[in-house]
Formats: sequence, structure tokens, C-alpha cells
Amino acid sequence: HTFLYAILAVLLVRNLVGLPSLFEPGTRTYEVFWKGGIVLLGSQMGLESFREVGLKGVGFAAAEILAVIAGTLILASIFRISTPVGYLLAIGMGVCGVSAVIALSAALRTDEEDTSYAVSVILLFGVASLSLLPFAGRALALSDLHYGLWAGFTVNNTAEAVATGFVFSEAAGHYATLAKLCRNIFLGGAVFYFVRRVIVDKVRFEGGSKLKVGWDCFPKFALGLFLFSALATAHYWSPSALIQVDHLYRWAFLFGFAGVGLRTDLARLRRRARRVSRPGLSGS
Repeated sequence: HTFLYAILAVLLVRNLVGLPSLFEPGTRTYEVFWKGGIVLLGSQMGLESFREVGLKGVGFAAAEILAVIAGTLILASIFRISTPVGYLLAIGMGVCGVSAVIALSAALRTDEEDTSYAVSVILLFGVASLSLLPFAGRALALSDLHYGLWAGFTVNNTAEAVATGFVFSEAAGHYATLAKLCRNIFLGGAVFYFVRRVIVDKVRFEGGSKLKVGWDCFPKFALGLFLFSALATAHYWSPSALIQVDHLYRWAFLFGFAGVGLRTDLARLRRRARRVSRPGLSGS
């Protein structure tokens, strides 16, 4: 439960005590830690782990993404949330959280306040899931596999999805990571769906290809996970090396997940909620 305590502790510090602006840039490095942690995690799980999720996992991920994106867009319309923010929330909720929001924001060139609001919502939902899902999983007596898939397919941001799995058990953390990666591979396609017109214009005037744009959106840290998993399958890691890498990925996750809490400013989230849902902002 160290990851959960880390996030909740710094979340309280951020919202009760406050964080000096001097340290604000440092909180943005949390993605480096959790992405590095996921790559290192590959040393603990061979490629046979991916077979347990398999094509069914990819199919479930596709169905989940379509349902969540459609549902989020409908709710955004009902609550009169502006179109750009609705798009950002939809891709963030459906695919891979903050990474998806940033990718789509860059493509659409959305307002910084809109992007920050969407990021804050994703992080807040992630922290809530991290706090509640482990208790629900134990109450329902879920197995490590079923709980891990549940966490990976429902928690938005990759960092929180992985943490939610590990809070339950080590095995559940592995399955949550795999399930979340099944969702992440759809990032390029989801971004393309929302910005297809922008991409067509960009390709027409600047050259390049749609495939290159999709590659730019692909979560490349996943390749590192596959590489380390392949090495584990080939028994490349010695027992002593595995122990050292195990310590490294746990520390990387600890710093990364703590950064999630430091980035969640509840007061700022409330202010942005009032801003994006004002009457007259529901159009494009």
C-alpha cells in the first residue's frame, strides 16, 4: 500500500498546505518516473504474460474505448461543456489519460486552461479509483487476473491504473499494466479520429504521412516494456539483477505516483469546472 499512501500524502500536502511555485516545474517530471518504471517492470514479466490478455484483451479495450468516448461526448453535450474540453475528456477517459489529453491538445492547439482542466479531471478520477477500487475488488473477492484487468480497463491515466493494480497485489499490478497497454495502443487512432481534418491539412501543406502522425502519437515506452519482457522470457536477467531492477522499478513508481498527487490541485479544478461549463461555451 506504499503507492497509495504516497499519492494520498502528497495530495493532502498539495491541497491543505500548498506547493511553492518554485517546485511546480519539478512536478511535471512524474511521467518520466512512471514510464521508466513500466519499462523496468518488463524484467519481472515474460512475454507469456501478454498471452493471458491476448486478442480478447485488445477486443475488450476497443469496445471500452468506443463506449467511453461516446458516453463522455454525450455527457459533455448534456452538461454544456465546451466542444474542445469534451474532446479532451473523451480521449483522456477512453484511452490513456493525461498522455492522450496532451497528444490531442497539441494536435488541436487547444487553450492551455482547457488542457489543464482536462488533465486535472483525469488525475482526480485516477486518485479516486486508486482509493476505492482495491476495497471494491476485495469485497467482490476478485482474482488477481480479474481485478487487474478491471483496473487496467477502467482507470484512465496509466500511472494510476498501474498503481491501482499493485495496491491489490503484485500479480494484479502486472495484469493491470497489460490491460492498460491494450488501451494505449489505440491512442494514435483515437487522436486521428478527433483531428483527422487537421491531419489531412497538415499532410497536404507540410508533407509527411498519416502513418507518421500516428507513430508520433504512439506510446513508445511500451516498446521498452516489450523489450525487457523479451529479455525476461529468454532468461537474460540473473537472480541478483532481477532483485536490483525490482528495487528500481518500485522506486520509479513511488516517485511517479507521488507526482500524481502533487499535480492534483482541487481548488484549481473547481475554478476550471465553473469556467468550462459556463453557458455559451458548448459550441466549437
